[in-house]
Amino acid sequence: MKKFFSTSKQSVHLYLAICLAGAACSKFNDKKEESNDTGFKDKKWIIDKAQVSPALDLDGDGQKETDIKSTYNECDLDDYTVYKGDGNMVNNTGSIKCEANEPQEEITGIWSYNESTHKLTMTETGEDPAIMDVVSSTSNQLFLSYPITQADGTVYTITITFKKY
Repeated sequence: MKKFFSTSKQSVHLYLAICLAGAACSKFNDKKEESNDTGFKDKKWIIDKAQVSPALDLDGDGQKETDIKSTYNECDLDDYTVYKGDGNMVNNTGSIKCEANEPQEEITGIWSYNESTHKLTMTETGEDPAIMDVVSSTSNQLFLSYPITQADGTVYTITITFKKY
């Protein structure tokens, strides 16, 4: 499984990312602390849709795309993420592996959720944190938004819809 997003070909996994997250944020409250005690935890989340706006040449072919998921390798399409109650993100490669020696499951980083700001923070091992807006959620779906500002000032907005696996 690849990192959440780059300006080259990418496999979004929510951090999101993937996010990368779950169900309980349908009842937001006024708690102001970071927490891992949410409906996000211990459920399997798979990316249903991943888009970028404005369009970007994601695969280096000279054509700008908005559908990030269309650039995924087939082996990445069944990958899912579990947001563990202990704050770890665990990625599972699903039934189709990209490489024979790829681990079936591995801890890829940490996550936390701020209920008062509706922000999901995911930090992959060795990477900077990605802070995503939880736009909406249900027991079976999570919708995240993540702005990325490039050096030239262009702001790309990544939107990711996860579904329960």
